[in-house]
Amino acid sequence: MAITANIAPLLNFKRKVNKLIAERNTLLKASIQSKIMDKGNEEANMQLKACSNFFIASSKTLGNRIIISGIDTTPIDKHIAFVEFGTGIVGQARGYKGKLPDIWNYASGSHIDPTTGKWMYKKQHDSETQKKGGRYSTRGQISKHPMWNTRDYVNVNLMSLAKQGAMNYLITIIK
Repeated sequence: MAITANIAPLLNFKRKVNKLIAERNTLLKASIQSKIMDKGNEEANMQLKACSNFFIASSKTLGNRIIISGIDTTPIDKHIAFVEFGTGIVGQARGYKGKLPDIWNYASGSHIDPTTGKWMYKKQHDSETQKKGGRYSTRGQISKHPMWNTRDYVNVNLMSLAKQGAMNYLITIIK
């Protein structure tokens, strides 16, 4: 009985220490997540603003995942995927640095002229010639890949933090 009575305060102390360690780890993880989200958003916003003022970055946590998203707020014609991957003949020839989504096809769809492969579209701008309407063509655009660049930034600059907090991150594009 005397030994049990002497051990009881030590066991109680050990439980309190373990609880404090767990709380410290939770706070450390939250701090690391916050830093990755802040720095990731900062980099994504810089990359996205270079492409369009209508693109913004947003991030959230989901369990151990940090999700950094590029969001297209363009009022009419959302086009962040086209900026990320490039389009048409030009995009295909000088394509995306990363792995394309399975659903992505260059120079395809009802807006493509089948004889030339050019994009045909109706411009909605303010110049006098364009106000007349009509169809215009483009050969596409080179990929600017703002979210791919954000992924590279996170890999290089923040991965050591993610490993400390045992976290994963996901870079997404939201239309």
